[in-house]
Amino acid sequence: MRMRAWMCLLAVGLFAWSCGSSVNSGNDAGIDAGHDAGPGGDDEVVDAGEDAGGGDVAQDAGGGDVAQDAGGADVAQDAGAGDAGEDGGGGGDSGLDAGGDLGADGGDAGGDFPPLSRAWQWIRTNPMFISGLTVSAGTPPAQFVNEYFDDFGANAVHLWQDGLPTEMDAWAAVGNPAFRWVSWTLPGGGSGDGGQLAGGYPPNSPGRIGYQISDEPRTWEELMDMQVGLAALRAHDPDALLILNFMFGNDDLEEMLDTYATQFEGDIISYDNYVRSNNSYTRMAIYRDAGLRHGMPYWRYMDTYMDEDFENEHDESDLRWDAFSGLVMGFTGHTWFIYQIDENHSVYPVLFEHQNDFAAAKTERWHIAAQINREMANLGRAITQLISTDVRYVPTVDLYLPQGILKWEPGAGGDPYLVACEREESDWGFEILVGFFRDDAGEIYVMVQNVSHEHGDFPTNNSDAGVVHLAFDFSDAPAGFDPTSVLNLNKLNGQVETVSLSPEQDGQRTLDITLAAGDPFLFKYNTGTTFALGL
Repeated sequence: MRMRAWMCLLAVGLFAWSCGSSVNSGNDAGIDAGHDAGPGGDDEVVDAGEDAGGGDVAQDAGGGDVAQDAGGADVAQDAGAGDAGEDGGGGGDSGLDAGGDLGADGGDAGGDFPPLSRAWQWIRTNPMFISGLTVSAGTPPAQFVNEYFDDFGANAVHLWQDGLPTEMDAWAAVGNPAFRWVSWTLPGGGSGDGGQLAGGYPPNSPGRIGYQISDEPRTWEELMDMQVGLAALRAHDPDALLILNFMFGNDDLEEMLDTYATQFEGDIISYDNYVRSNNSYTRMAIYRDAGLRHGMPYWRYMDTYMDEDFENEHDESDLRWDAFSGLVMGFTGHTWFIYQIDENHSVYPVLFEHQNDFAAAKTERWHIAAQINREMANLGRAITQLISTDVRYVPTVDLYLPQGILKWEPGAGGDPYLVACEREESDWGFEILVGFFRDDAGEIYVMVQNVSHEHGDFPTNNSDAGVVHLAFDFSDAPAGFDPTSVLNLNKLNGQVETVSLSPEQDGQRTLDITLAAGDPFLFKYNTGTTFALGL
């Protein structure tokens, strides 16, 4: 349901405007599209939620104002930080303190992290995983493969349960230097193409990242069947990253996540849930919380499909919101569902004019997603080196605080300097998601996002730009701290830039950031240490 200006006026009469108040929003804007993703006939229940689009962002590093043009395609950056402290451990011990305020109940997500796992070591030493799922589409021509890696900006191919060996062999044969891969398998670890374990691929095959064992366990029996496949793949290819993908809506979900993390030899927690409502934050929080609790990276699928009624609309603001809200939450792997698919009468790609055709014309959304991929890859150089410590929300009124997410307040994320995170009072419908992180040296990072997106919940169901007003008090900052600026990682070019802060009469410093709908801004304090960056 879309409610516009007249509803805003009504809401103003009922509620006091506030940067920090909150309550729960309820309705899902997504559409449930139960679908059969391939010739095997496995039904996959998918919530069709949409994503967020931004525009051009011009950043003024000198004056403290970051201006953004919500209409264009070029975007300069915005700000976000976070707390994820790491206490020392020599010899690979990271002892990451992930104390954050996030789970679905708003509780502490943290504790002390164990030494970096195999998966976290992989995350730290590789580009952030960005892919699009290609389902039973056959063997691609070289042009399709090269456009996927070189132009779309994916850095790994992601195939369905029948992707090994025939389809993957064709992707590999092109010889694109960016070629890496993840493939689904059947629950027992075999391939839908011939039934062999891992599709007959030997351990450490060229480009191999890992395997997703089946999908979306709905029952304990299904989960235990996947454990069998996971154990078989672990014995076959000990260094592969093994992934289980969960869905929201199972009454035993959190217990299943804990069982997977503690009793299986898996590496990555993954989820799909394609809603555009405020419920999306609550749902993402469940997987973030489980990942932090067990020291496991957490990945996600994003929405680029339509159901058979072609009702799922995808504005640029929806795509941007979808992608970057995951970064604010600390997700380190991202897959567009779907990229291309075989002839299937339930789901259709929004990135191409039609399904089951490698020569199908690309839609405008393909180009938007490609730009977002480049921006995510730039920001991912930092996100892969950080641990999320807290996620907060700045609603317009109490009613719109997502369930289980606490409102922002000074001290959130263990940040001693940020004393105000506000919207302009005239920006009705503009709300802010705030993520906190820490790097291995204990440096604080913050990421803020304009969560407006065209097909979201009221009052953020718009594609308007908004101004985030930040204020800082550095009176207790240590020696060597530069209180006149922050360091921003520009998502357009991947460069670290110095952004000047404006002085205020009370001794505080301020920064106003204009963000297009769905767009984020990532920054750290200028303490004299460098920005944590990976590949």
